[in-house]
Amino acid sequence: MDERKNRLRLVGSQDARDRSVVIHQNIELYASLLDAGKTLEHSFRPGRVAWLQVARGRLTPNGIAVGEGDGVAIADEASVRVVGQEDAELLLFDLAKRDAK
Repeated sequence: MDERKNRLRLVGSQDARDRSVVIHQNIELYASLLDAGKTLEHSFRPGRVAWLQVARGRLTPNGIAVGEGDGVAIADEASVRVVGQEDAELLLFDLAKRDAK
């Protein structure tokens, strides 16, 4: 069974936890294969932002309809709730917030 099926699977991180690959940046990269009608939720630690990229299918992150090839910036949110509108594949980049200069 694919470990990404209907859940966010950590695939890249600074510390290689959960068998993820090492990324030499302050980032956590998650991948998922989300079935239509299924829901994922991800909470952000303080000082974090995210980018959600739709590789295929259609979803609604926090109520916003997006489709294949679309990306969504997520900032100033405590969490993101993603609902599959059709079978979809997505990447979620959980990033350190950059200070404005």
